[in-house]
Amino acid sequence: MQEGINYIDFSYERSLVLDKILVTNYEGFTPRYLGGAGEDCELTPPPMATDQNTFWLEGECAEVGENWSKTSDPAASGGQAVVVSGRNAMEAPPADVPANLIRFTVEQADSGSYNLFARIKAPSGYDDSYYVRANGGEWFKWAIDIRQGSGFVWNQIPTAFSLHKGTNTLDFAYREDGTLLDKVYLTTTAEEPVSGSFGETVDNCGGEIAAVTRQSAKTDELASTAPSADGQVSLFPNPVSSRLTFSIESPRVGEVRANVTDNLGRLLQTFLFEKQDNVLQAELDLSALPPGMYYLRIFEKDHQTTRSFIKN
Repeated sequence: MQEGINYIDFSYERSLVLDKILVTNYEGFTPRYLGGAGEDCELTPPPMATDQNTFWLEGECAEVGENWSKTSDPAASGGQAVVVSGRNAMEAPPADVPANLIRFTVEQADSGSYNLFARIKAPSGYDDSYYVRANGGEWFKWAIDIRQGSGFVWNQIPTAFSLHKGTNTLDFAYREDGTLLDKVYLTTTAEEPVSGSFGETVDNCGGEIAAVTRQSAKTDELASTAPSADGQVSLFPNPVSSRLTFSIESPRVGEVRANVTDNLGRLLQTFLFEKQDNVLQAELDLSALPPGMYYLRIFEKDHQTTRSFIKN
């Protein structure tokens, strides 16, 4: 493109629906969810996380079919994951019987289109796929976008699932053996699980398996003070011109990491601090950031809190 004003034209094809485009010089960058705020009109904000549109579900606490087994793994969020051994169904889903399924039940859900993430350990390209469906509907073959390796990783399934109001079911069927399923996350929001985390307290194990406290990056977007699970986080001034002060009050001590990200989730700046008592107050130099909306993600050991701010 040339410097200044450029034009992009689209011709049409029947039944094609165009929502939004991203133009960037970042090679290989793929936007997620709704993308960033549109520069030509206001973006309708995604819904805020509630107990009716966001669900965390543990694999071993689901209805686990006889052909699956629960295996102990210290890297799993509850110390266990579920896996199939010695069975494959490469060309089509296995027989639709309970023995072949892991069934998650979602209670008191809002109706809507849900994003699905799963915390998976896929040792190789020969054990990295599933079939997934909602409410007994059509199976989706999840055979791409599952990262391989020796540890558990959050992966997003490249489709959305429609849930109705009330009780719903989510089924996993095996495709390749050896793929370990730890935990799933369903949400209508634009919030991703924190990379490398166990996720949050689950809804299907009696609330006993906990991880990080739920903090919505989209909730109360311009709030300058909000409580965390056992403390308080404040930002001021908000909006900010150059230097942003944040304050944390909590019983945790030790290293505190503050990440600044943009609307696309890209990490822009990282700050490290040492918290020696119940209160930490620190100043961040944000003068290099262009005007816009950003997110400050504060990490204290296994706790994360996210707050939004505007840079003038």
